[in-house]
Amino acid sequence: MRKSRGFYSIYLFILLLFISVGMSRYFYMISKNKHDEVSSHILSQMLIYEKSIKEVVKVCLKKYGLNMCTRLKIDLGDRFLARSVIQQGALFYIVDFSVEYQNPLTSLMLRKSKREIWKIKQS
Repeated sequence: MRKSRGFYSIYLFILLLFISVGMSRYFYMISKNKHDEVSSHILSQMLIYEKSIKEVVKVCLKKYGLNMCTRLKIDLGDRFLARSVIQQGALFYIVDFSVEYQNPLTSLMLRKSKREIWKIKQS
């Protein structure tokens, strides 16, 4: 009687299945970590740009007044775009800031918005 070697192929198939599942899990974790690193870097850049546009709006209001600075749109290069919108109340300005960025990994637009209320200084 001859011994069958067919059972070895089942064990080999199960071993290859475990190896392929392990490798796919490993590559998934690497890509997820890379995405998280890029997203945190983008968020820190957006915070810096938000502070910068806030200063630009303050200087614009002091130098040119409300009529020229109601809507500002600043192209910051490298897929960044910053905007501000100013509305005037009786004794205050309502200032909306937004920074947009197109993520190079997912091609999605990321936006960070902030609203501040500034008191008008009476001279």
